[in-house]
Amino acid sequence: MAIVNLKSTVFGVTGVAGYTAPNGSARDGRIHRVAGRISNGAGDSNLSKYLICELPWSAILLPPTAFMTTAWGFAQAVIGTDEDSDGLLDVARATGGATGNVPITIFGAKWNLPFWGQMGLASAPLKGFAKLYAVAEADATGAGTLDFDIHYALYL
Repeated sequence: MAIVNLKSTVFGVTGVAGYTAPNGSARDGRIHRVAGRISNGAGDSNLSKYLICELPWSAILLPPTAFMTTAWGFAQAVIGTDEDSDGLLDVARATGGATGNVPITIFGAKWNLPFWGQMGLASAPLKGFAKLYAVAEADATGAGTLDFDIHYALYL
């Protein structure tokens, strides 16, 4: 058996391509929180967009991030960016119960990735910020609200 002495991903590595720095947001990121509510009208139609917030593409969404969809005025709660309109969340309005829908779970597939990776993109877009929207995929079933509590790490 070989005895090894390896470092975790919080350290940079040198390989054939040269030095690769560690992900600063995963290692030394400052935690930020954006919480709020968006409302829709009973007459809002398919393809309506509701800007939730703007996030740096390099941010890492954290597991406490949640969306309360039970009072939303559309049958589906669809949350994403211009690049992928349902990349973060696409669920039936009634799901989530008292704690809301949690798109990032600890050690899950989207855990500890930069936001562009959590959205399923192959690389970071050239622009520095993503606009996060709730998007209507059908006409509203009534007026409603969608609450959000977004937690992310960002290296400063």
